[in-house]
Amino acid sequence: YEGFQIGKVKKIQTIYDKHSHVMQSNILSNINVAAFSDREDRLGQKNFEQAIKEGLRAQIIPSDPITGFLYVDLTFNHPEDNLSIAYENGMKVLPTVAYHSGNMMASITAMLDKINQLPLEKLLISLDKVLQDSDKVVNNVNGVVGDTGKVIKGINKPLTSVLKELETTVKNLNKMTNKKSFSTMPNEINKTLAELKNTLKVTKKVMKGYNKNSLITHQIAETLKVVTQTSKEMQVFLKLLNRKPNSLIFGDK
Repeated sequence: YEGFQIGKVKKIQTIYDKHSHVMQSNILSNINVAAFSDREDRLGQKNFEQAIKEGLRAQIIPSDPITGFLYVDLTFNHPEDNLSIAYENGMKVLPTVAYHSGNMMASITAMLDKINQLPLEKLLISLDKVLQDSDKVVNNVNGVVGDTGKVIKGINKPLTSVLKELETTVKNLNKMTNKKSFSTMPNEINKTLAELKNTLKVTKKVMKGYNKNSLITHQIAETLKVVTQTSKEMQVFLKLLNRKPNSLIFGDK
């Protein structure tokens, strides 16, 4: 309920209806009604029963679209009817909301079809261009500093003082770029982009070997692991930028 675990499923009984040809399930569970307690209701039983009258319902919710793992969720979004706890074979029966399972593999198939239509080849080409451009920027830093000195010599006197300050600033920047922490930054960026590029290649390879009748759960899981690992490695970098935006130049200390 509301993201909190307030009970545990003990047993699931499956019943077949020979007339409707439908499989139905009875889910037996223990609910800790003390979670609904307050100062006026120390046990929480009355509050729980009142919540059901006001629309609290039990509903089956999928927690994992790949494996189809389900759990029971108590939702408070169904006040259209006035129901209460029923009793059957000596057990309390909660009002429920119908669950339609659908075809899990069909949903995954549709998702993969959309991924397969993405312009991954163009994205890989763009990543290559980003890598090349980043190398050019790093290599041109020293050239910019040298050109600044040449411009200062040929400029009119009123601007000389301003340009000298600019030259000093650029020299300071050049000193910072010679630090080990700064010089390794392009390599780290290249490494991250390369990992992303490899991830896209793996995804493209999986897509090419995929057909609508194949069992693809294992391939999907492996690809998601690669994407998750890359995402975790980027989190440290993003947290650093959020905490101190100028840390790429001045360091994290």
